[in-house]
Amino acid sequence: MPKVGTPNTPENDLWQLYLKGTREHWSMPCPHCEREFWFQNYADERSEAASAPTAGLAWSPEAKKDGIWIEELVRASAHYLCPHCGGAISEAQRLPMVRAGHFIATNPAAPASNRSFWVPSLCTREVGFGEMAVRFLRATHDFFGFREFLNGYWALPFSPAAMAVGDAAVDACRSTYRTGTLPFTPTHLSLAADYGGTQTHWSIAAHGQQGELAIVDYGTVLAPEDLIELLKSKRYPGPDGRTHEIAVGLLDSGDHAHRMYRVCMRSGGRLFPSKGSKAEFGRNLWNQSPVTEHPDLHLITFVTHAYKVTLYLDKIANRRAPLLTFPVDASAAFLNGHCGQRLRSEKTARGVRHFFPDVPHDHYGDCTILHLVIASMLSAGGKA
Repeated sequence: MPKVGTPNTPENDLWQLYLKGTREHWSMPCPHCEREFWFQNYADERSEAASAPTAGLAWSPEAKKDGIWIEELVRASAHYLCPHCGGAISEAQRLPMVRAGHFIATNPAAPASNRSFWVPSLCTREVGFGEMAVRFLRATHDFFGFREFLNGYWALPFSPAAMAVGDAAVDACRSTYRTGTLPFTPTHLSLAADYGGTQTHWSIAAHGQQGELAIVDYGTVLAPEDLIELLKSKRYPGPDGRTHEIAVGLLDSGDHAHRMYRVCMRSGGRLFPSKGSKAEFGRNLWNQSPVTEHPDLHLITFVTHAYKVTLYLDKIANRRAPLLTFPVDASAAFLNGHCGQRLRSEKTARGVRHFFPDVPHDHYGDCTILHLVIASMLSAGGKA
């Protein structure tokens, strides 16, 4: 009996069987140069969707208006570039080309009796270049969406195990604005703070109209109670000529929760306690619940793993939009607070577990995660 399915990780038994087999791809003649090729996933190489590919799925750069891809224009202009001659293959040419194809083995070491096949969605009638392009663009905004795109449309496993965030990737997040200045007119300013025992790290972020996030200030205070004065004193002139103040903030209350509750109660409704969950996934990535002893105060809980993936893989390693930026003069301590993260995998009795090992001195990174949680809260239509 043949085994059919879509392996979602490299450790999947079906993918391992595929690798041991003949690894046959559907090879087709280019309608321009007649040289054969098979559809390949170039998505990782163009995770910045504005880049111009030289092979693979492509669409017109004029499909972007005011910095946003217009799906109807992307769908209408989508095509595939031949890896040999660079010729643009239209949607009308796709199915006739597919019908003229045949399977070709890529693993000559496998016995002929152990045949295995890989067929992406582009080889089917249902999924054309336009649909594939739109699905890719939607997926670039979300780590989990990109994983589903890779699994569901390319029939490829997703492996984040080797994904690491190094100094170069963090340094590439620096923009042209300086600490204490606003690079754009924000919809909100947010404060995030991570209590570390001997000092409390904090940062302030500007949230943009399109979801962009700019860290504009950061530092440490001796005690979390000092954040109240910080909340009152921090003001930033914007490009619109107005002075902007902090609208909302999150304090990590994983340790010393009651102390953080008291600080938030003194903030005039602008600061909320927060706590990360150890879950890997959730129907909602964040939630809120009343604090029993302070009914007017809400505790914000969130899936730490999901937001770490968003920060370190989406925003820093892959620079996916909406962009996250740091000041051009960001200190070594601030930048180091975002370095050294690595997503690892390990087999468990229930399958494969993905996790981030603990990294020392990542307080500024934890603050940035809280800003991403706040961004989710704001996009949902409110503070809490």
